Amino acid sequence: MLCQRQVLTRPVLYLSTFLRRYRTRYFESLTAIRNDGAWEAWIEFFLDGIAMSARETADAAQRVHKLRERDRGRVMAASGGNNELRLLDELYRQPVVNAAW
Repeated sequence: MLCQRQVLTRPVLYLSTFLRRYRTRYFESLTAIRNDGAWEAWIEFFLDGIAMSARETADAAQRVHKLRERDRGRVMAASGGNNELRLLDELYRQPVVNAAW
């Protein structure tokens, strides 16, 4: 929904990991909706998943940022010029490359 409304350019929260990790609870919550109409428990479970996914995504982004800064320092220490730094920045922006690139 956030991508569709152009709030995000691409999805960054992947709830499938959370749902796989808590598969039993996921199905129990769905069954509780069907049997008891327990929507509040389902919504709480789903919001927990969003919060956990957001924290994990933020942590991963911080680790990548630290890696990038470490790599920039290494390039600069090796007498890297602007071209090397631009290449490094491009590799972090687009980490999958092919021969045409």
